[in-house]
Amino acid sequence: MRERPRVLKTSTDAPSDPERPMRAALYALLGLLGIFAALQLWWVTTSAPGVANGPRILEVHPHLGLLGIARRLDEAGVIRSPFGFALLALVHGSARSLKAGEYEVPQGSNTFAVLSLLEGGKVLKHTVLLREGSTLAELAHAQKNAEACRMHAAQARTLFIRLRVPRYVERTERLAAGWGVSLTAEDSGPRA
Repeated sequence: MRERPRVLKTSTDAPSDPERPMRAALYALLGLLGIFAALQLWWVTTSAPGVANGPRILEVHPHLGLLGIARRLDEAGVIRSPFGFALLALVHGSARSLKAGEYEVPQGSNTFAVLSLLEGGKVLKHTVLLREGSTLAELAHAQKNAEACRMHAAQARTLFIRLRVPRYVERTERLAAGWGVSLTAEDSGPRA
């Protein structure tokens, strides 16, 4: 029986493994992919800062497509990740069933809730009061005046925020509420 040498092998004596650098790169890539997936999961399951303090009203235009809707929701501060929203819609099978309209996203909604809101088409309903005997032209004129009031109030609010005059911001919001106009943080002019 042969006795084993008591000398440890050095790194130059060890057989070289040509797949070792490739395996390390694969493990690093899998680790980064896992971190990315965990981050997306976190963003999808938590509410965005835009709806953390209160509901947000936004408009989703027709013919935007999935990525356009995701960008619009991200710009409005309703979701944290457009990629996560698009991926969730594709996995859920609702990418082609998202409906256009004006939506009120409730406070604390996460991406799942926003997706189900758009998929269900639960648009914001507006009450229009038309006096008996009024014409359609009078209704259009009243709607145009309300939109002009909202636009001017939103511009004034933006100006007061830039000038850092919170007292006038509150007064503008109260005045707009008296006109029956709702102002949100994203309002700064006419709707696009």
